Amino acid sequence: MNLRCSTFVTLGSIFIFGGCTERGAAHPPAANPASRASVVVESAHPATPNAGSIPAPSAAPLPTTPLTVEPDLAGKRVALEVPDFSPSLVRFPARSGKAPILVVTHGAGGTTEAHCDLWSRIAHESAILLCVRGRARSPVPADGEYYPDHPTLERETFAALAALREKFSSYIAEGPVYYAGFSQGATMGALMLVEHASEITRLVLVEGGFADWNIARARDFHARGGERVLFVCGRKECAEPAKNAADWFTHAGVKAQVEYVPGAGHTHDGPVEARIAANFPWLVEGDSRWQMRESP
Repeated sequence: MNLRCSTFVTLGSIFIFGGCTERGAAHPPAANPASRASVVVESAHPATPNAGSIPAPSAAPLPTTPLTVEPDLAGKRVALEVPDFSPSLVRFPARSGKAPILVVTHGAGGTTEAHCDLWSRIAHESAILLCVRGRARSPVPADGEYYPDHPTLERETFAALAALREKFSSYIAEGPVYYAGFSQGATMGALMLVEHASEITRLVLVEGGFADWNIARARDFHARGGERVLFVCGRKECAEPAKNAADWFTHAGVKAQVEYVPGAGHTHDGPVEARIAANFPWLVEGDSRWQMRESP
């Protein structure tokens, strides 16, 4: 599935968007899930990368048998019910031992499954991926998902983190959480995460999240515990303001880097994915919890 997005009517927030641009669109909300956090295991195998695109997820629903015992979850995808929100998708690394958490957010019209598969390739089985779903844009699964505004994404993200820690604390390595966002997920992440920098310390912002920084917000991010920010762009309209933001972070004491793939466009695919993967070791550098494995 190619993650380039169509044009939508706006609804404010880390996103109003036209295509998958910098603000969030209003669509009918999905029905609320059960208010009690629980999990179901999906029988899934690691995705095989499709040259130049992210494969579309199966339309088949996840099995709904609740877990009664803690299983061996290495390499498994798990549907995690989150009170008051749609279920998040969790992917465990295909290795033993505890692992850090990487929160993954998509763009408007993207899907949780596709982005979880994407980041499992980029992170090389080194992290627990918490892929935050948002809401369905329509009853048609092919229309994808979206986040209505950044305060809603903020609440959903931290509710999902709480549910993950409640159910799977024995799988989680102690320490800070990292965040990866594309387009809407990146822009809304930049708006909501300064206040949470003591918990979410390193960010990957792809084709979004570049426009709302200034020296004061960069200093606040650093003062609260923020450590590193990686911007990745496929358009000049992203790269130029991202360079300004990176300068503010550098002056504030936060390590920042901008990667620009000219001509790639507003996408997470192909050469943009390759550039993220090439620079991901820089993002996790110095954190002994991350055991980066080579791609097969």
